Amino acid sequence: MCSSYTSKSKTKKEEYQQSYGVAWEPADASNPDTYVDESGENSVGFPGNKMPVITIEKPTLIQDYEFGFIPHWVKSDGIDGYRGNHNAKIETITELPTWRDAWKAKQRCLVCTNGFFEHDKKRKQKVFIRLKDPENFYFAGLYNNWVNKGTGEVRRTMAIITTVPNELVATVHNRMPIIIRPGDHDAWMDISADLNHLLMQYSQPISAAFMIMEDSISKPKKSSQGELF
Repeated sequence: MCSSYTSKSKTKKEEYQQSYGVAWEPADASNPDTYVDESGENSVGFPGNKMPVITIEKPTLIQDYEFGFIPHWVKSDGIDGYRGNHNAKIETITELPTWRDAWKAKQRCLVCTNGFFEHDKKRKQKVFIRLKDPENFYFAGLYNNWVNKGTGEVRRTMAIITTVPNELVATVHNRMPIIIRPGDHDAWMDISADLNHLLMQYSQPISAAFMIMEDSISKPKKSSQGELF
């Protein structure tokens, strides 16, 4: 968790720009091979898929980033072992080698979304969890532009940062993504923000009073890059 979430399709990029007040990076906005599902309206984020992200170094652009974090020190022949790096626990983000350099380098990002899937094991039912309002919001994320030192290839990668669940999400899972609503993202994207203060500010989950859990009518599909759960 969170290994699958949804986002408005980039075929709705005008809606994105209006909702978030941020434009698409031109090259990514015209990329035809991402964010596509049967309806053309939503995209499920699985590990390995490219999904919309706003980075602290390019805060005025929505970019395609691969869901699955690759640390800067990984060699090219070791990439496959890091494709499943899709969640970073905020409690250990300053300690684990996978995350700590990116955290210290302030490589924070906003992951565009409108909700995430979980599995209610007691009822054997997929559920979709979202905010009551607004429809589009953000997960807190960490990113790295991994460079292949042999070829110069750049892989833009990211992970969603998670925390303990609120009382709603706790009924189906023991973790949840850190949710940042569009009007509250300035502190997360402040390049001069104190890192310790951020850890304290965002370690607590958003109140369950702002959220809704619904049964998922159509199950999100698995991709060739990763499993749903």
